[in-house]
Amino acid sequence: MFSGICCGLQRRLLLWRRRGWEVVGDRTWNDLGKFSGWMCGGSVSGVFALAFRMYFFTFLYRGDLTDFTVEDFPFKVLSLRHLAAFGIFYSVMLLCVIFAMNMLLRRVSDHASHR
Repeated sequence: MFSGICCGLQRRLLLWRRRGWEVVGDRTWNDLGKFSGWMCGGSVSGVFALAFRMYFFTFLYRGDLTDFTVEDFPFKVLSLRHLAAFGIFYSVMLLCVIFAMNMLLRRVSDHASHR
């Protein structure tokens, strides 16, 4: 939620800059909006990945309580379906966080190379 708010504030600041309005003490990072957007996207997809993972374990345990019978088959299918959805959302979350951390590392290394 914090990343989404920062993304919106950066968007508003960008609109002020385009209109030519002077912002007092404007020393914000130019890529703060992109960074916050990547982090917000990673957080949202992480929430979905965690939810699908919890459902995967729920259906997996419900299907594994007894020996494998015909009644357990729907639970096995549901658990594998949720595992596939977890894999998709987890990889999206991982990519978003990696992109955001690379942007932050680039910023830190640029500032460390100057006085």
